[in-house]
Amino acid sequence: VQAYPLGSAKCGGKAKALIVHSPNPNIIYEFARRFSLNNRVQAGLSQEIRFPKTKLIEILLEIEKELRKRRNDVDAITAYRLTNYGTDADVEIYYLPTSSVRFVYIARTGKYKSAWEAVVEHAWEIEEESKPKRKPKTTAKEAKSKKKTKQLVGRHNFFYEELFDLPENAQRFLRTYFLRVRVVRAKGTKDSDPRQKYSPIGDADIVSWDLTSLYLREVMNMDKVRINAIRELGDKLAEYIRTQDARLFSKIFNARRYKDLSLELLKANKATVQSGKPPLFSFNQFVDIFEESEEMPRVDWSLARDLLLVRMIEQLQAADWWSAHKPELEEATRD
Repeated sequence: VQAYPLGSAKCGGKAKALIVHSPNPNIIYEFARRFSLNNRVQAGLSQEIRFPKTKLIEILLEIEKELRKRRNDVDAITAYRLTNYGTDADVEIYYLPTSSVRFVYIARTGKYKSAWEAVVEHAWEIEEESKPKRKPKTTAKEAKSKKKTKQLVGRHNFFYEELFDLPENAQRFLRTYFLRVRVVRAKGTKDSDPRQKYSPIGDADIVSWDLTSLYLREVMNMDKVRINAIRELGDKLAEYIRTQDARLFSKIFNARRYKDLSLELLKANKATVQSGKPPLFSFNQFVDIFEESEEMPRVDWSLARDLLLVRMIEQLQAADWWSAHKPELEEATRD
C-alpha cells in the first residue's frame, strides 16, 4: 500500500494517483513499469496527466507487443484514480472489459488497420490557435512561483475516452464513430470537439463495414447470421439507390419511427419487383433483421437501420456515387 505510488501516474487535481489492476499480472506489471520509469524521469518537474483515459488506451496499445511475445491472452483492466487529500478523499474507477480490449487489439491490425487509424486520427481534440502575446516582465519571486506550477500533459482523444463507456453506450458509440453522425455542441462547450464536424457523407471514406462488423461481434456480441443479413440487404439497397431512387438514402437516414422505416423499405421492395427484378428481401429476412416476430419490432431496430446506412455508405463510396449527389444528401442528413 505504501509503495503503490511508485508504480502509479500523477493525474491532475488534488494529488490524484492513477493505478491499474487486471486479472493478468503481466498487464499490471507493464503499466506499473511505465508509470515508474516516467516518475523517475519526471522527478521534480511536477507534470501530471491531463486525460487519464486517453493515456490508458495509449499505454494499452504500447504493451500489446509485449503481451503477444509472452503469448498472454488479453484481459480486462480496471484503473483507479484516487486521492486521500484532506477531507476530499475520493476515487474514480474506469473499467475496460475484456471484449473492448480484444476489439482494440484486433482493430489495429490487418484489414481493419487503416479504418481504425482514420477513426482515431479524426477523434483528437482540435488545438486552438494561440496568438503570440508579449511576455510581461516578472520578478524573481514570480518566476520562482511559476516553476512550481503543475504542468498538465497529454492530449484528449474522444474515441479512446468513450471506449470506457462500453458496452452500455454501444449504439451511440457506433453511431458517432462508425456512422459519423455529428455530436451537437452543448451550450457553453468549446469548439475543440472534432465530432461537431462529423458527417456521414463528408466522412464517407472513413466509414468501414469491416471495422463495424468487428465491433458488433466483439463488443455487442451480435449474431453472425444477423450481421450477414444486414450486410446483404445493405448491398441491395445501395444498388437500388444507385440505379433507381437516390431519395431512399435520406428517407432511411431520417426515419425516426419504425413504422416510417418499414414503410419505405416495403415500398422499395415493391418497386423492385414491379421493375422485373428479384425482391430486395424476403419476409423471413426482414423479420430476422428488424422484428422479434411479425409486426413486433425489435428494441434495437434503429441499430439495424444504422448498420444498413454504414454498409450503404461504404458501397456507394466504392461506386463513386457520392460525387454526383453530395450537396443534396449533405443537406438531407445535416440535422
